[in-house]
Amino acid sequence: MAKRGAITFVVHLLIGIAAALVVALIWAQLHGGTLGQSLAAGCYAVGALVLLMGALGVGGMSPSGGLIETSGRIPGLKAYTQVSPGANSVSMTAILLLVGCALIGIGIALQVV
Repeated sequence: MAKRGAITFVVHLLIGIAAALVVALIWAQLHGGTLGQSLAAGCYAVGALVLLMGALGVGGMSPSGGLIETSGRIPGLKAYTQVSPGANSVSMTAILLLVGCALIGIGIALQVV
């Protein structure tokens, strides 16, 4: 995995953990369970959502893997150019799938403890 891909993975994982913590705090207030159990449920919920987004390809088309918009030669008209991915490019779909699996793994680890 490229350095940029690893940084993107860590950033998205931290965002996922923060979202799971918000879900856990709300769930703990509404349901009345412990924060650990609620955090595990939050990791499951957010992880499943991110995994679904990755499976459906919601990561979108990155500039390293397809068409990007450029300014056209005629004012007011858009033009597109094809960009081939670099040797170390990682698709956003792969990042979403990895983050989803990691969040579900964190949820499993919290259930065991």
